[in-house]
Amino acid sequence: AYVESDFNPSVRSSAGALGIMQLMKSTARDVGVDPSMRKDPNKNVQGALNYIVKKLPLYLEKDMENQNFNKGKIRWRNLTAEQKIRLQLYSYNMGARAAVTGKGRSGRFHKGLSSFDNIEDFFDHLKSYYLRKAGYDYSLKALNFARKFKKFSASFFDPSESPKAE
Repeated sequence: AYVESDFNPSVRSSAGALGIMQLMKSTARDVGVDPSMRKDPNKNVQGALNYIVKKLPLYLEKDMENQNFNKGKIRWRNLTAEQKIRLQLYSYNMGARAAVTGKGRSGRFHKGLSSFDNIEDFFDHLKSYYLRKAGYDYSLKALNFARKFKKFSASFFDPSESPKAE
């Protein structure tokens, strides 16, 4: 939310994305959020989470499992869980099609995943891009937050995972 809107629920991008997580109208509809409710922080964040967790992996898997994609060098099914999450976070920011092919909505080309022999080289490319553009790699910050939240929520919801009293 910080990267997308600086937590401002009224922010509108030049492309028409709106709200804390910058949902486009079509994306909002696709994840069950009334497009007119995109300024509602709860609905906006829930819609973005539904997209990142449920829809985005389907789009990425479909593109990456295509017989012609990257001559078979990188496949969704061969990625680790952490690599999938990181790719989903990058893809949320730039768009799934742009992340995979390098061709964004504007028709501009950058190095997409299809230009690389392995996923880590792609991540290194994006990391250096975001370091130049924003001064930090937001996907690593988000991933570290997700790790901390997962650890916290596991101990909160599963008593067997909670720290033992000494």
